[in-house]
Amino acid sequence: MRGASAVRKANLREKTAGVQRFANLLIQLKNGAQTAWTAMSRHHNTDAISAPAAARAKKESGP
Repeated sequence: MRGASAVRKANLREKTAGVQRFANLLIQLKNGAQTAWTAMSRHHNTDAISAPAAARAKKESGP
């Protein structure tokens, strides 16, 4: 049987690793979204507006 402090340390390590994996996943999603956007805007090379500008335009035009 491990001591209580060893158990706490192990739990903390697992939590930290989980947070790190989650952060990496978010970074990958963000990078993937940017890659998809640039690929799309290159493909439709008609005065490509930026993603934030497109989002604003969509929001202003309403549902």
